[in-house]
Amino acid sequence: MSTATAVPAAVLRRFPALARHFDRDAAPDQPVLFLHDDLVVRATPSRGGREVFRDDSAAWRAFCDNGFRLPAPTGREASEPPDPSPHEWNRDFRWRPITGPTRILDEAACAQYNEDGYCVLPDVVDAATVEILTSEVDRLEREGEERLRGMRAGRAFIARADEITFTTHIVRGSRFVRGFYGSELFQDIVHDIIGPDVRLYWDQAVYKKPHSPLPFPWHQDNGYTFVEPQQYLTCWIALTDSDESNGGLQLVAGAHTRGTLRHSRTPLGYVCYDRAPTTARSLTTTAGTVVCMSATTPHQTGPNTTGEVRRALVAQFVPDGAVAISREANGRVVRLPAEDPVRQFRILSGGRGVR
Repeated sequence: MSTATAVPAAVLRRFPALARHFDRDAAPDQPVLFLHDDLVVRATPSRGGREVFRDDSAAWRAFCDNGFRLPAPTGREASEPPDPSPHEWNRDFRWRPITGPTRILDEAACAQYNEDGYCVLPDVVDAATVEILTSEVDRLEREGEERLRGMRAGRAFIARADEITFTTHIVRGSRFVRGFYGSELFQDIVHDIIGPDVRLYWDQAVYKKPHSPLPFPWHQDNGYTFVEPQQYLTCWIALTDSDESNGGLQLVAGAHTRGTLRHSRTPLGYVCYDRAPTTARSLTTTAGTVVCMSATTPHQTGPNTTGEVRRALVAQFVPDGAVAISREANGRVVRLPAEDPVRQFRILSGGRGVR
């Protein structure tokens, strides 16, 4: 029996019925269509003669006749993906640059954050702290992955056992991690990038397991849950050395000033770009490095082709008073203040650290 893996967003958008098929769990006795890099590795009926996916359209027949590939892009499409349209709630976004004075970001870091939407603070977390963080998070990640294995097909939307895990709200289960995000390091970072009144908004660990062949696709953090103001801060903290070989961070420089883009839901996550724009960059980071990026900066992480786990922490910070906006199934728009006292605690108040 095969299992679902990478289904390019371009294919899913071209064939919505296929997208719906992949977004539900198949019955245990059904093989699942298997696609990777625009190629259908297995697209045959089961031995019992039952087709897993059927589409009688001429477009699907042409897709199959073309070796399960979409037509090759031509002209501008061949070098640059089309610009996504703005998110429906992104109506009047204006980028607010860092102006200073700053506590930890130097002039070059401020300029890069303003121009590219991110900056890198190498080795600002010492090795002893990285070791404790890893021990704390490993414990919680193991517990979470065991729960994930008990779910159907060993997955819950973007999390897949033995491939990629998302351990959320670590500050609830680790006093050390809670103190880490309230430390002087993050007080200084959020002061420089956000301002004097800041809360933690979201925290999680993302583990790419050994020999995981799939990317976590191009997205903006504000493309998952729309937050107002849109320009909040994500800190990506490397707990292991990372580069393209093990799922290191890749970013699109300069796209942050457009605000939140429209995203499509796929089995691998929300996607704003089918493929990397020409301004995409791959980062090489050592354990203890903090990458600061705007919630409007598109980014992805690639496959982990190594035999080791790639570990990273993700912490997001918002100005006090930020609101998370969502739409319920009945269409009602809900605005939820980001002020949960346990996991969205204050980092700065009036420029001073809150302990």
